[in-house]
Amino acid sequence: MWVGLRVDVFLSYRRSGRGNAGAWVRHHFHPLLVDCLADELDHEPKVFIDVEAETGSFWPGLLERRLQDGRVLVAVLSPRYFESPWCLAEWHTARAREETSDWPRR
Repeated sequence: MWVGLRVDVFLSYRRSGRGNAGAWVRHHFHPLLVDCLADELDHEPKVFIDVEAETGSFWPGLLERRLQDGRVLVAVLSPRYFESPWCLAEWHTARAREETSDWPRR
């Protein structure tokens, strides 16, 4: 977990529920994204994925902080994504931030 560091990418996806989108993101997409970003950035990529939340932590607050720290939101869309209040909150937060600020910050 990074404390006080910028997050290059906030990865938004449906973590649980029926289907295997969550497992696919964690085991395939996330590692590939980090690998690709490593070729493009002049520093080690920092991709926030919610499996990094420590047990017992106040994860809504953690998600909010990481969304605010993130340069870019990458949403992995699936039919179940749009059924999740948390995913939609992440989506709408990023959308509102994009419309009202200079996000993504460079």
